[in-house]
Amino acid sequence: NPDAIFITPSDFWSLRHPRRRLAITHDALPELDRISAGSALRRFFRRQCIHYARHATLWATISNFAAEELTEHFGPARRPEVLENWIDASYRRPPSAAIAALRGKLGLPEKFILYVGGYSRYKNVESLIRAHALASRQTLLPPLVLAGKIPTAQSGLNPCDI
Repeated sequence: NPDAIFITPSDFWSLRHPRRRLAITHDALPELDRISAGSALRRFFRRQCIHYARHATLWATISNFAAEELTEHFGPARRPEVLENWIDASYRRPPSAAIAALRGKLGLPEKFILYVGGYSRYKNVESLIRAHALASRQTLLPPLVLAGKIPTAQSGLNPCDI
């Protein structure tokens, strides 16, 4: 289909290059932080993904900060466009009964601090946990809740140690 657009919402590389494609690169962290970069094979793959993204019809990232980092690291020849994270206008808060039911199912208190993100070492979740524990000794804070699947050391994702 000549009107089709191939979208890569995360790092992606292929020998095939569809005519029209949108490639999204989250940030330049793997290039800036050796721990995040991973193995030599993973660094090679990332370089291929960046090359693929920079030659896409549209190269995008999630914030002006990320666009500046990517431009600074990969050169000014092409700055990614910014497609900021957003919530669709159709989003509505669920009914109170549905919230209460989910809170009960998950055993969550009325108020809590929620972390939703990855568990790679560069996310520094360990510091978040230590900071919450330290601050909780000095003032009354809601409990900290971590969401998501925690990877194992065997997953190869260089997880943090929570």
